[in-house]
Amino acid sequence: TGITTNLDNKLQQTREVVGRSSNLLAGQQLAERAVTLLKNDNNLLPFELWDQSRIVILAPWEEYLDPMVQTLQEIVNTRAISGVDIKAFAYTEMKALTAEQRAAIDAADYVVLGSYSSNMTTRSPGQHWIPDFVLDVVNYTNLINRPTAVMAIRNPYDIMYIPEAQAYLCVYGRAAGPNVPAGIKTVFGETNPQGK
Repeated sequence: TGITTNLDNKLQQTREVVGRSSNLLAGQQLAERAVTLLKNDNNLLPFELWDQSRIVILAPWEEYLDPMVQTLQEIVNTRAISGVDIKAFAYTEMKALTAEQRAAIDAADYVVLGSYSSNMTTRSPGQHWIPDFVLDVVNYTNLINRPTAVMAIRNPYDIMYIPEAQAYLCVYGRAAGPNVPAGIKTVFGETNPQGK
């Protein structure tokens, strides 16, 4: 039990150091500086927000969707913009847009699409649901000329199967942490992408 107690104490000390507000702020600043804008056709980004803006956000899982929506809502609140309608969808295990998602995109001013890959399979259309869905969204939004930003959440390589994305940025993150919110801040002009 002495070893376990000592380990528990060290883990608690580590959590206290890592969780300090100064360290969390430093992590947030690093994440914001790491956002890399790989493509921005016709200077599409940043997206402008106004009263009654309609935004669709799509992410592969709820744990990625939630911080995307929360960050956008914080931006809207800080800017005191009224009536912004955010439609959010997790597309877990889906290979194509549903009728409800298409209708939301049809009515939207902007679309933010989170992509995610961890290996070749998860960035190869026809081999995994994520690239199939992402490709379907990009093709559809291009067809109807809906401004769309693709945010590569983990690895930056998804651009290889969606070169026709209008805007593409990389955030190099996971659900928990500052990277996903940093990407949303960049999409909506709160921060400038600095990654190279």
